[in-house]
Amino acid sequence: MSSYYSMKNRGFSLVELMVGLAVGAVAILVLTQLAITFEGQKRSTVGSAESMDEGAVALYTLSRELQGAGYGIIDQDLIGCTIRIHSEVPGQPAGAQDYFVSVFPARIAKGAGGVPDSIMVTSSNSPMISAAVTLIQAYNGDLTNFRLSERYGFEAGDAIILAKPLNLRNTFPPSERNCSMHQVTGLPNAPGETNDLRHLLEKYTNALGQPNQDSKWNTVAGLGAPDYAYPANTTKVFNIGSGPTVMTYTACTAASPAPCTAQNIGQMIATNNLDGKTTVLMENVIAFKAQYGLDTRVPAQPDLRVTAFSNTILDADGDGVSMAFDAGGLVVTNDPDDYMRVGAVRIAIVARSKYPDNPNTPGSCTSNFDPALGTDAPPNWGWDSISVADLAAGLPAGADWRCYKYKVFQTVAPLRNMMWRVR
Repeated sequence: MSSYYSMKNRGFSLVELMVGLAVGAVAILVLTQLAITFEGQKRSTVGSAESMDEGAVALYTLSRELQGAGYGIIDQDLIGCTIRIHSEVPGQPAGAQDYFVSVFPARIAKGAGGVPDSIMVTSSNSPMISAAVTLIQAYNGDLTNFRLSERYGFEAGDAIILAKPLNLRNTFPPSERNCSMHQVTGLPNAPGETNDLRHLLEKYTNALGQPNQDSKWNTVAGLGAPDYAYPANTTKVFNIGSGPTVMTYTACTAASPAPCTAQNIGQMIATNNLDGKTTVLMENVIAFKAQYGLDTRVPAQPDLRVTAFSNTILDADGDGVSMAFDAGGLVVTNDPDDYMRVGAVRIAIVARSKYPDNPNTPGSCTSNFDPALGTDAPPNWGWDSISVADLAAGLPAGADWRCYKYKVFQTVAPLRNMMWRVR
Protein backbone atom coordinates (compact mmCIF):
# COMPACT_ATOMS: atom_id res chain seq x y z
CA MET A 1 0.00 0.00 0.00
CA SER A 2 2.81 2.42 0.85
CA SER A 3 4.49 1.66 -2.47
CA TYR A 4 1.26 2.60 -4.33
CA TYR A 5 0.95 5.98 -2.61
CA SER A 6 4.66 6.65 -3.08
CA MET A 7 4.40 6.19 -6.84
CA LYS A 8 1.22 8.26 -7.00
CA ASN A 9 2.73 11.30 -5.24
CA ARG A 10 6.18 11.37 -6.74
CA GLY A 11 5.28 14.17 -9.35
CA PHE A 12 6.66 14.60 -12.92
CA SER A 13 9.78 13.01 -14.10
CA LEU A 14 12.59 15.01 -15.73
CA VAL A 15 11.59 13.73 -19.16
CA GLU A 16 7.99 14.76 -18.62
CA LEU A 17 9.08 18.24 -17.50
CA MET A 18 11.29 18.68 -20.54
CA VAL A 19 8.52 17.54 -22.87
CA GLY A 20 6.09 19.95 -21.18
CA LEU A 21 8.54 22.82 -21.44
CA ALA A 22 9.15 22.08 -25.09
CA VAL A 23 5.43 21.99 -25.83
CA GLY A 24 4.93 25.24 -23.90
CA ALA A 25 7.82 26.93 -25.72
CA VAL A 26 6.39 25.92 -29.08
CA ALA A 27 2.97 27.24 -28.07
CA ILE A 28 4.46 30.53 -26.85
CA LEU A 29 6.46 30.83 -30.08
CA VAL A 30 3.36 30.24 -32.19
CA LEU A 31 1.30 32.71 -30.14
CA THR A 32 4.11 35.29 -30.30
CA GLN A 33 4.35 34.92 -34.06
CA LEU A 34 0.59 35.27 -34.37
CA ALA A 35 0.66 38.37 -32.17
CA ILE A 36 3.43 39.89 -34.29
CA THR A 37 1.54 39.08 -37.47
CA PHE A 38 -1.72 40.52 -36.17
CA GLU A 39 0.10 43.59 -34.86
CA GLY A 40 1.66 44.14 -38.27
CA GLN A 41 -1.71 43.73 -39.95
CA LYS A 42 -3.27 46.10 -37.45
CA ARG A 43 -0.54 48.70 -38.06
CA SER A 44 -1.03 48.34 -41.80
CA THR A 45 -4.80 48.56 -41.53
CA VAL A 46 -4.74 51.53 -39.16
CA GLY A 47 -2.10 53.32 -41.24
CA SER A 48 -4.02 52.74 -44.46
CA ALA A 49 -7.29 53.84 -42.83
CA GLU A 50 -5.67 57.02 -41.49
CA SER A 51 -4.21 57.83 -44.91
CA MET A 52 -7.58 57.20 -46.55
CA ASP A 53 -9.42 59.45 -44.09
CA GLU A 54 -6.85 62.24 -44.39
CA GLY A 55 -6.73 61.89 -48.16
CA ALA A 56 -10.51 62.12 -48.47
CA VAL A 57 -10.59 65.26 -46.31
CA ALA A 58 -7.71 66.89 -48.18
CA LEU A 59 -9.27 66.08 -51.56
CA TYR A 60 -12.64 67.45 -50.47
CA THR A 61 -11.08 70.64 -49.08
CA LEU A 62 -9.03 71.34 -52.18
CA SER A 63 -11.86 70.44 -54.54
CA ARG A 64 -14.25 72.77 -52.69
CA GLU A 65 -11.76 75.65 -52.83
CA LEU A 66 -11.18 75.08 -56.55
CA GLN A 67 -14.89 75.06 -57.29
CA GLY A 68 -15.17 78.50 -55.71
CA ALA A 69 -12.02 79.87 -57.34
CA GLY A 70 -12.31 83.13 -59.21
CA TYR A 71 -15.38 84.56 -57.49
CA GLY A 72 -15.26 88.34 -57.76
CA ILE A 73 -11.98 88.50 -59.73
CA ILE A 74 -12.80 87.11 -63.17
CA ASP A 75 -12.02 90.08 -65.35
CA GLN A 76 -9.42 90.52 -68.10
CA ASP A 77 -8.29 93.77 -66.51
CA LEU A 78 -7.39 91.90 -63.31
CA ILE A 79 -6.31 88.42 -64.43
CA GLY A 80 -2.52 88.34 -64.72
CA CYS A 81 -2.06 91.64 -62.94
CA THR A 82 0.78 91.68 -60.41
CA ILE A 83 -0.56 93.40 -57.33
CA ARG A 84 1.53 95.37 -54.90
CA ILE A 85 0.54 94.75 -51.28
CA HIS A 86 1.84 96.85 -48.41
CA SER A 87 1.30 95.10 -45.09
CA GLU A 88 1.43 97.25 -41.97
CA VAL A 89 -0.40 97.50 -38.65
CA PRO A 90 -1.01 100.95 -37.11
CA GLY A 91 1.66 101.81 -34.57
CA GLN A 92 3.98 98.97 -35.66
CA PRO A 93 6.11 100.36 -38.52
CA ALA A 94 8.92 97.88 -37.84
CA GLY A 95 6.71 95.05 -39.09
CA ALA A 96 5.81 96.71 -42.39
CA GLN A 97 6.62 94.88 -45.60
CA ASP A 98 5.90 95.03 -49.30
CA TYR A 99 5.19 91.99 -51.45
CA PHE A 100 3.41 91.04 -54.65
CA VAL A 101 0.66 88.60 -55.56
CA SER A 102 -0.45 87.72 -59.08
CA VAL A 103 -4.18 87.23 -59.41
CA PHE A 104 -5.52 84.11 -61.13
CA PRO A 105 -8.54 81.99 -60.22
CA ALA A 106 -6.26 78.94 -60.13
CA ARG A 107 -2.58 78.94 -61.03
CA ILE A 108 -0.44 75.79 -61.12
CA ALA A 109 3.31 75.85 -60.50
CA LYS A 110 4.90 72.65 -61.81
CA GLY A 111 7.45 70.98 -59.57
CA ALA A 112 10.73 70.02 -61.26
CA GLY A 113 12.74 66.86 -60.67
CA GLY A 114 10.07 64.97 -58.77
CA VAL A 115 9.08 67.91 -56.55
CA PRO A 116 5.27 68.02 -56.11
CA ASP A 117 3.26 70.67 -57.92
CA SER A 118 1.62 73.57 -56.11
CA ILE A 119 -1.57 75.41 -56.92
CA MET A 120 -2.68 78.88 -55.87
CA VAL A 121 -6.41 79.52 -55.53
CA THR A 122 -7.81 83.06 -55.37
CA SER A 123 -11.33 84.32 -54.75
CA SER A 124 -13.27 87.10 -53.07
CA ASN A 125 -15.42 86.49 -50.02
CA SER A 126 -17.50 89.62 -50.39
CA PRO A 127 -21.15 88.54 -50.01
CA MET A 128 -22.57 91.64 -51.69
CA ILE A 129 -20.69 92.29 -54.91
CA SER A 130 -18.95 90.08 -57.48
CA ALA A 131 -18.26 92.61 -60.24
CA ALA A 132 -15.92 95.58 -60.46
CA VAL A 133 -17.00 99.20 -60.22
CA THR A 134 -15.28 102.19 -61.83
CA LEU A 135 -12.97 104.77 -60.28
CA ILE A 136 -14.53 108.08 -61.40
CA GLN A 137 -11.87 110.38 -59.97
CA ALA A 138 -8.18 109.89 -60.83
CA TYR A 139 -6.05 108.51 -58.00
CA ASN A 140 -2.38 109.53 -57.83
CA GLY A 141 -1.09 107.18 -55.17
CA ASP A 142 -1.77 109.49 -52.25
CA LEU A 143 -4.17 109.23 -49.27
CA THR A 144 -7.20 110.85 -50.88
CA ASN A 145 -10.45 108.90 -50.90
CA PHE A 146 -11.28 106.54 -53.72
CA ARG A 147 -14.34 107.95 -55.51
CA LEU A 148 -16.39 105.23 -57.17
CA SER A 149 -19.24 105.02 -59.63
CA GLU A 150 -21.12 103.03 -56.96
CA ARG A 151 -20.05 101.88 -53.49
CA TYR A 152 -22.99 99.56 -52.77
CA GLY A 153 -21.73 96.38 -51.10
CA PHE A 154 -18.48 97.88 -49.78
CA GLU A 155 -17.89 97.70 -46.03
CA ALA A 156 -15.17 98.87 -43.66
CA GLY A 157 -12.56 96.13 -43.53
CA ASP A 158 -12.96 95.02 -47.15
CA ALA A 159 -9.81 94.55 -49.21
CA ILE A 160 -9.97 96.21 -52.61
CA ILE A 161 -7.81 96.01 -55.74
CA LEU A 162 -7.25 98.87 -58.17
CA ALA A 163 -6.45 97.70 -61.71
CA LYS A 164 -5.53 99.76 -64.72
CA PRO A 165 -7.28 98.77 -67.93
CA LEU A 166 -5.47 96.09 -69.90
CA ASN A 167 -4.83 98.23 -72.96
CA LEU A 168 -3.14 100.85 -70.77
CA ARG A 169 -1.10 98.32 -68.79
CA ASN A 170 0.33 96.87 -71.99
CA THR A 171 1.97 100.21 -72.80
CA PHE A 172 4.29 99.82 -69.81
CA PRO A 173 7.34 97.53 -69.48
CA PRO A 174 6.35 94.08 -68.19
CA SER A 175 8.37 94.61 -65.01
CA GLU A 176 6.32 97.65 -63.95
CA ARG A 177 3.84 96.99 -61.18
CA ASN A 178 0.41 98.05 -62.28
CA CYS A 179 -2.18 97.02 -59.65
CA SER A 180 -2.41 97.59 -55.92
CA MET A 181 -4.37 96.37 -52.92
CA HIS A 182 -5.83 98.57 -50.19
CA GLN A 183 -8.27 98.23 -47.29
CA VAL A 184 -11.45 100.20 -46.70
CA THR A 185 -11.39 101.87 -43.28
CA GLY A 186 -14.41 104.14 -43.61
CA LEU A 187 -17.43 105.13 -45.68
CA PRO A 188 -17.63 108.96 -45.68
CA ASN A 189 -21.12 110.47 -45.69
CA ALA A 190 -20.36 114.16 -46.21
CA PRO A 191 -22.00 115.85 -49.22
CA GLY A 192 -20.22 114.79 -52.39
CA GLU A 193 -18.52 111.84 -50.64
CA THR A 194 -21.34 109.29 -50.53
CA ASN A 195 -19.55 107.11 -53.08
CA ASP A 196 -16.10 107.51 -51.49
CA LEU A 197 -13.96 104.95 -49.69
CA ARG A 198 -11.40 105.92 -47.05
CA HIS A 199 -8.18 103.83 -47.02
CA LEU A 200 -5.88 105.00 -44.21
CA LEU A 201 -3.39 103.31 -41.92
CA GLU A 202 -5.63 103.51 -38.86
CA LYS A 203 -7.94 101.70 -36.49
CA TYR A 204 -11.50 101.44 -37.75
CA THR A 205 -14.93 100.09 -36.84
CA ASN A 206 -15.87 97.10 -38.98
CA ALA A 207 -19.21 96.15 -40.52
CA LEU A 208 -20.18 94.29 -37.33
CA GLY A 209 -19.77 97.46 -35.27
CA GLN A 210 -16.57 96.22 -33.60
CA PRO A 211 -14.25 99.19 -32.92
CA ASN A 212 -10.44 99.40 -32.82
CA GLN A 213 -9.80 97.03 -35.69
CA ASP A 214 -6.31 97.36 -37.21
CA SER A 215 -6.05 98.08 -40.91
CA LYS A 216 -3.69 95.64 -42.65
CA TRP A 217 -2.99 96.79 -46.20
CA ASN A 218 -2.70 100.59 -46.16
CA THR A 219 0.33 102.86 -46.00
CA VAL A 220 1.15 105.87 -43.89
CA ALA A 221 1.94 108.03 -46.94
CA GLY A 222 0.31 106.34 -49.93
CA LEU A 223 1.93 104.33 -52.70
CA GLY A 224 3.24 107.18 -54.79
CA ALA A 225 3.00 108.23 -58.43
CA PRO A 226 3.53 107.69 -61.31
CA ASP A 227 3.77 103.90 -60.87
CA TYR A 228 0.54 103.85 -58.90
CA ALA A 229 -1.40 106.58 -60.66
CA TYR A 230 -4.80 105.37 -61.83
CA PRO A 231 -6.86 107.24 -64.46
CA ALA A 232 -10.51 108.13 -63.98
CA ASN A 233 -13.37 106.31 -65.69
CA THR A 234 -11.21 103.40 -66.92
CA THR A 235 -9.65 102.05 -63.68
CA LYS A 236 -11.60 99.18 -62.15
CA VAL A 237 -12.04 98.64 -58.41
CA PHE A 238 -12.58 95.05 -57.22
CA ASN A 239 -13.99 94.24 -53.79
CA ILE A 240 -12.42 90.97 -52.59
CA GLY A 241 -13.99 91.05 -49.13
CA SER A 242 -12.67 91.17 -45.60
CA GLY A 243 -11.18 87.68 -45.79
CA PRO A 244 -10.22 86.93 -49.39
CA THR A 245 -8.83 83.54 -50.35
CA VAL A 246 -5.28 83.60 -51.69
CA MET A 247 -4.14 80.10 -50.75
CA THR A 248 -1.32 77.94 -52.06
CA TYR A 249 -1.66 74.17 -51.76
CA THR A 250 1.26 71.77 -52.13
CA ALA A 251 2.86 68.60 -50.79
CA CYS A 252 6.27 68.89 -49.17
CA THR A 253 9.34 66.76 -49.81
CA ALA A 254 12.95 67.30 -48.79
CA ALA A 255 13.56 69.06 -52.12
CA SER A 256 10.48 71.32 -52.02
CA PRO A 257 11.00 75.10 -51.95
CA ALA A 258 9.24 77.52 -49.58
CA PRO A 259 6.65 77.64 -48.13
CA CYS A 260 7.66 74.04 -47.28
CA THR A 261 9.99 73.61 -44.31
CA ALA A 262 11.80 70.64 -42.77
CA GLN A 263 8.89 70.23 -40.37
CA ASN A 264 6.42 69.86 -43.27
CA ILE A 265 8.15 67.02 -45.13
CA GLY A 266 5.58 64.35 -45.93
CA GLN A 267 2.65 66.71 -45.39
CA MET A 268 0.18 68.43 -47.68
CA ILE A 269 -0.11 72.04 -46.61
CA ALA A 270 -2.23 75.13 -47.33
CA THR A 271 -0.47 78.51 -47.02
CA ASN A 272 -2.31 81.82 -46.81
CA ASN A 273 -0.38 84.12 -49.14
CA LEU A 274 -1.68 87.22 -47.37
CA ASP A 275 -0.36 86.43 -43.90
CA GLY A 276 2.05 83.53 -44.49
CA LYS A 277 0.27 81.14 -42.10
CA THR A 278 0.41 77.45 -42.97
CA THR A 279 -2.13 74.74 -42.15
CA VAL A 280 -1.46 71.01 -42.44
CA LEU A 281 -4.18 69.28 -44.47
CA MET A 282 -2.82 65.75 -44.63
CA GLU A 283 0.04 63.59 -43.36
CA ASN A 284 2.10 60.98 -45.22
CA VAL A 285 1.81 62.59 -48.66
CA ILE A 286 4.56 61.89 -51.19
CA ALA A 287 3.18 63.43 -54.39
CA PHE A 288 0.75 66.06 -55.62
CA LYS A 289 0.11 66.70 -59.31
CA ALA A 290 -2.25 69.09 -61.07
CA GLN A 291 -3.29 69.96 -64.62
CA TYR A 292 -5.40 72.67 -66.23
CA GLY A 293 -8.62 71.76 -67.99
CA LEU A 294 -8.69 74.11 -70.99
CA ASP A 295 -11.11 75.15 -73.68
CA THR A 296 -8.83 75.05 -76.73
CA ARG A 297 -11.50 75.73 -79.35
CA VAL A 298 -10.66 78.43 -81.88
CA PRO A 299 -12.35 80.85 -82.17
CA ALA A 300 -13.69 81.29 -78.65
CA GLN A 301 -17.18 79.95 -78.06
CA PRO A 302 -19.83 81.47 -75.76
CA ASP A 303 -20.00 78.27 -73.66
CA LEU A 304 -16.83 77.30 -71.80
CA ARG A 305 -15.97 73.62 -72.17
CA VAL A 306 -12.97 71.53 -71.16
CA THR A 307 -11.56 70.07 -74.37
CA ALA A 308 -8.02 69.22 -73.22
CA PHE A 309 -5.90 68.86 -70.09
CA SER A 310 -2.45 70.41 -69.96
CA ASN A 311 0.38 71.02 -67.51
CA THR A 312 0.73 74.58 -68.80
CA ILE A 313 -1.52 77.21 -70.36
CA LEU A 314 0.83 79.04 -72.75
CA ASP A 315 -1.24 79.89 -75.85
CA ALA A 316 -4.63 78.35 -75.03
CA ASP A 317 -6.58 80.42 -77.53
CA GLY A 318 -4.21 79.92 -80.47
CA ASP A 319 -3.73 83.61 -81.21
CA GLY A 320 0.06 83.45 -81.16
CA VAL A 321 0.33 85.25 -77.81
CA SER A 322 0.81 83.32 -74.59
CA MET A 323 0.55 84.02 -70.89
CA ALA A 324 4.03 83.29 -69.55
CA PHE A 325 5.90 84.17 -66.36
CA ASP A 326 9.43 84.66 -65.15
CA ALA A 327 10.91 83.33 -61.93
CA GLY A 328 9.88 86.42 -60.00
CA GLY A 329 6.21 86.01 -60.85
CA LEU A 330 5.99 89.03 -63.13
CA VAL A 331 3.82 88.94 -66.20
CA VAL A 332 6.14 88.71 -69.21
CA THR A 333 3.60 88.22 -71.97
CA ASN A 334 0.22 89.51 -71.03
CA ASP A 335 -2.67 87.64 -72.66
CA PRO A 336 -5.30 87.12 -69.94
CA ASP A 337 -7.64 85.46 -72.41
CA ASP A 338 -5.54 82.30 -72.06
CA TYR A 339 -6.43 82.10 -68.36
CA MET A 340 -10.06 82.89 -69.12
CA ARG A 341 -10.16 79.50 -70.88
CA VAL A 342 -9.44 77.48 -67.73
CA GLY A 343 -12.64 75.60 -66.90
CA ALA A 344 -11.39 72.93 -64.48
CA VAL A 345 -8.36 71.63 -62.63
CA ARG A 346 -7.43 67.95 -62.45
CA ILE A 347 -5.55 66.91 -59.29
CA ALA A 348 -3.98 63.76 -57.87
CA ILE A 349 -2.65 63.17 -54.33
CA VAL A 350 -0.52 60.12 -53.47
CA ALA A 351 -0.56 59.05 -49.81
CA ARG A 352 1.67 56.42 -48.22
CA SER A 353 0.74 54.30 -45.19
CA LYS A 354 2.41 55.47 -42.01
CA TYR A 355 3.80 52.02 -41.13
CA PRO A 356 5.29 49.28 -43.32
CA ASP A 357 3.34 46.08 -43.81
CA ASN A 358 6.44 44.07 -42.95
CA PRO A 359 7.64 45.36 -39.56
CA ASN A 360 10.88 43.36 -39.66
CA THR A 361 14.32 44.83 -40.19
CA PRO A 362 14.77 47.44 -42.94
CA GLY A 363 15.30 45.88 -46.33
CA SER A 364 13.44 42.66 -45.50
CA CYS A 365 10.97 43.24 -48.32
CA THR A 366 13.81 42.93 -50.82
CA SER A 367 14.54 39.30 -50.00
CA ASN A 368 11.29 38.16 -48.43
CA PHE A 369 8.59 40.12 -50.21
CA ASP A 370 4.94 39.18 -50.07
CA PRO A 371 2.87 41.18 -52.64
CA ALA A 372 -0.22 40.55 -50.54
CA LEU A 373 1.30 42.72 -47.81
CA GLY A 374 3.04 45.56 -49.63
CA THR A 375 3.03 47.12 -53.10
CA ASP A 376 4.57 45.46 -56.13
CA ALA A 377 4.35 48.39 -58.62
CA PRO A 378 4.55 52.20 -58.41
CA PRO A 379 1.09 53.81 -58.12
CA ASN A 380 -0.27 55.65 -61.14
CA TRP A 381 -3.42 57.59 -61.87
CA GLY A 382 -3.95 57.30 -65.59
CA TRP A 383 -2.47 60.62 -66.69
CA ASP A 384 0.73 60.47 -64.66
CA SER A 385 2.75 58.30 -62.27
CA ILE A 386 5.46 58.52 -59.64
CA SER A 387 9.02 57.21 -60.06
CA VAL A 388 10.67 54.56 -57.91
CA ALA A 389 13.24 57.15 -56.81
CA ASP A 390 10.49 59.43 -55.52
CA LEU A 391 8.80 56.49 -53.78
CA ALA A 392 12.03 55.71 -51.95
CA ALA A 393 12.63 59.33 -50.93
CA GLY A 394 11.86 60.13 -47.33
CA LEU A 395 12.06 56.53 -46.08
CA PRO A 396 14.53 55.34 -43.41
CA ALA A 397 17.90 54.21 -44.70
CA GLY A 398 17.66 50.74 -46.23
CA ALA A 399 13.85 50.66 -46.15
CA ASP A 400 12.07 49.18 -49.16
CA TRP A 401 9.30 51.31 -50.66
CA ARG A 402 7.43 48.10 -51.53
CA CYS A 403 6.79 47.40 -47.84
CA TYR A 404 4.27 50.26 -47.76
CA LYS A 405 0.81 50.68 -49.18
CA TYR A 406 -0.14 53.66 -51.36
CA LYS A 407 -3.43 55.33 -52.16
CA VAL A 408 -4.09 57.72 -55.04
CA PHE A 409 -6.81 60.34 -54.52
CA GLN A 410 -7.83 62.11 -57.70
CA THR A 411 -10.63 64.27 -59.02
CA VAL A 412 -11.51 66.90 -61.61
CA ALA A 413 -12.75 70.09 -59.96
CA PRO A 414 -14.80 72.39 -62.22
CA LEU A 415 -14.18 76.11 -61.78
CA ARG A 416 -17.84 77.03 -61.50
CA ASN A 417 -17.33 80.78 -61.54
CA MET A 418 -15.44 80.48 -64.80
CA MET A 419 -18.21 78.36 -66.29
CA TRP A 420 -21.00 80.66 -65.08
CA ARG A 421 -19.47 84.01 -65.92
CA VAL A 422 -21.14 86.25 -68.46
CA ARG A 423 -19.17 86.22 -71.72
